Amino acid sequence: MAESTILDVLGDYFLDQEGNEKSLKDVTNPPIFGVYFTGFWCPPCRIFTPILKDFYEDVNGDAEVVEKTLEIVLVSCDQADEEYQEQMKDAPWLTIPFDDKERVEILKKFHNIVGIPTLVLYTRDGTRLNVPARADIQRYRSSDEGTNKPRDPSDI
Repeated sequence: MAESTILDVLGDYFLDQEGNEKSLKDVTNPPIFGVYFTGFWCPPCRIFTPILKDFYEDVNGDAEVVEKTLEIVLVSCDQADEEYQEQMKDAPWLTIPFDDKERVEILKKFHNIVGIPTLVLYTRDGTRLNVPARADIQRYRSSDEGTNKPRDPSDI
């Protein structure tokens, strides 16, 4: 039996920040997607999430006009729905529904998550790019205060 890939375990049902349903195709349409494990209660997550949001917005530019370069799926490690809702309030990316605990546990096991925040990037075909990507995103953020930054997340 073949080993599972991220595309096998990610699922096919996601929500955007307005609560609209999205599919796996919405996740894999951009050339790169990330799986972001985080929790509102976690101090390092509360520091990294705004950095990741800036990166996401930088690489996607005006996604209303052009196709996105990057999509992110948030995997919440929150214990309470209120924490999850607070986290999603300003999030520009997709999420696994809070009540889908089984899928969250499958993804945590698949990625061997032992601490958060953790971000893993993939190509649309499910090839893992960089594990973990958090340090690279933080370096990207601090490099040149925003000038000459790559528009392609695979360049980080």
